[in-house]
Amino acid sequence: MELSDWHAFLNYSEKFYKDNNFKRFESLSVNRHNLNILWHNIKELLITTANKTVPVHYRSSDDIILKPKSLTTCYSALQQLNKVMLQFRTKYLAKSIRPDDTTWQHQVDMIQQITQEHQLDPVTLPSVLTDENARPVKKQLLSIYKTIYHKARLEQRHLEHQQIQHNIQLRCHNYDEDLTKMIDSILNREKRYIVLDRLLYKDPVHGNTLITDAHTIQKHAIAHFQQYAISHIAPAPMNTR
Repeated sequence: MELSDWHAFLNYSEKFYKDNNFKRFESLSVNRHNLNILWHNIKELLITTANKTVPVHYRSSDDIILKPKSLTTCYSALQQLNKVMLQFRTKYLAKSIRPDDTTWQHQVDMIQQITQEHQLDPVTLPSVLTDENARPVKKQLLSIYKTIYHKARLEQRHLEHQQIQHNIQLRCHNYDEDLTKMIDSILNREKRYIVLDRLLYKDPVHGNTLITDAHTIQKHAIAHFQQYAISHIAPAPMNTR
């Protein structure tokens, strides 16, 4: 990041701090519950500020491909249209229950925006809903919904194909560069680690000794696991018969 980017990050984080009254957290008592509250809010501040101000995000090659904007906008449009269509259910229309004029006008503006965003054929919707035009309007909404739904399915299939190709290339890369990672990927498992920063060793001469040196700990740990499965008890003699 450039110096100007850091200044933008600083300014936005300060604004977020003030707008959300983070100063109230300074008087919290010290306990685990309040620590979780602080962590949650600080995390929200950092993520929000980064999304608003960081110009470039670097991601690992192991990460899955993110959903493109063309797909997420389809999902958002389908969700908005579904809320509108729920108000045009048959049982409501049979009882002449429909959105009021103000609500319908907002919905018309939203539908027009969706058709423009997804480059659909323009639709002409009445400014006022009546018993005569409610059902034709419902058919128009259903047609728009189906068109965007099919578009979302095509985008989803394209994304799945990209993910498959990405995973194939990643597995080939791991085969050449990191066989362990490739095997973990095939077995669908994650590599787990045990961190030993101290070791209590029972020395036959000096008794119990606390070891903190990383190299010495590693040497004793290797020796322990090499001999762990070896029994120190002699096996019972076999029957001579």
